[in-house]
Amino acid sequence: MTHPRLPNICKPIWALWKDGIPNRKFKEIRWPGKGSVKTEGMTLFYSDDKYGRHINGVGFLVNELLLPHVKHFKPVSDRICYMRIADKSSDLILICVYAPTETGPNDEKEVFYEELERTYDKLPNHC
Repeated sequence: MTHPRLPNICKPIWALWKDGIPNRKFKEIRWPGKGSVKTEGMTLFYSDDKYGRHINGVGFLVNELLLPHVKHFKPVSDRICYMRIADKSSDLILICVYAPTETGPNDEKEVFYEELERTYDKLPNHC
């Protein structure tokens, strides 16, 4: 049985979750650069600090059964990445973010939210 609140386009993805085939998002990966690593039936797609400082970092851990449905992974920054997953009738776009804390510097928060807004605005309305 699928979750009743999910729209129809999400039900095949939800079925994979229900059957124990997860797609997880991660924060604070802290690996330098961007890319993907395969291990034990899973692939980690990651995006981190471009200066190699081992801070922040975001990504998705995708089970090998869901991997053929991954159409695109876009590392935007060490705090933002997104993944496009194919579904039967359209695509699903997942965004992973690691937002600065409320007590963090205001300029850091402004830069983050401006970048998140630019990223969101570039995504298609219908996929």
